[in-house]
Amino acid sequence: GSTRVIVLTDESSVARGSQAEFRHFGVCLVIRTDVIRALAELVRDPDAVIVVSATLPGCDLEDVIDLALATDPTAVLLGVSTGADAATVARVSAAGARATVQLPLTPEGLAADLRA
Repeated sequence: GSTRVIVLTDESSVARGSQAEFRHFGVCLVIRTDVIRALAELVRDPDAVIVVSATLPGCDLEDVIDLALATDPTAVLLGVSTGADAATVARVSAAGARATVQLPLTPEGLAADLRA
């Protein structure tokens, strides 16, 4: 089966590839721009993984990570793009994100990150 990956971001170009390409690599990609909707997706599917963009504006990333960890303590990843501040990445990683993934996501790259 496919792994559902919820991506919490405000970036319109967070994924390079079509839904079909991601499904080919065993990933069902769900993009959300609202924290509550993203966390609700995680609540509905306890086997899902959430990727929180390190450049998400207008919210406290540590709080978002805390809420996501309270929902599912093993499935929180931090999405890092070229615009991410290194101090923010370190701070949010220390808050409990399990790993980082490179944004924009690619089907093959995300599948490899999920296997690791």
